[in-house]
Amino acid sequence: MDTLGFYKVDPSGIVIYGPNYVFGPYDQYKLLKEEKDTYTYPIDGWYWFDTEQEAYEFFQIEWYPEVYTMGLSKPLLIETNNIQNNG
Repeated sequence: MDTLGFYKVDPSGIVIYGPNYVFGPYDQYKLLKEEKDTYTYPIDGWYWFDTEQEAYEFFQIEWYPEVYTMGLSKPLLIETNNIQNNG
């Protein structure tokens, strides 16, 4: 499973994920996969990681890959100004 993308931890400690792009509230910023190497991170808490595991290690959050592969949890995708469940 390809898990590269933008990652952020929200105030409640949940890791959120945007695989291709993230738009900030009120169009304050746009993060695009194609331009990931041009940004100075963090941008509003967002970082680029090549794997989900790298993101969890960076944020010092325990990573349980078996939870995700069993389908018990699905990543959240950030699109425009709304959080949408990817599933």
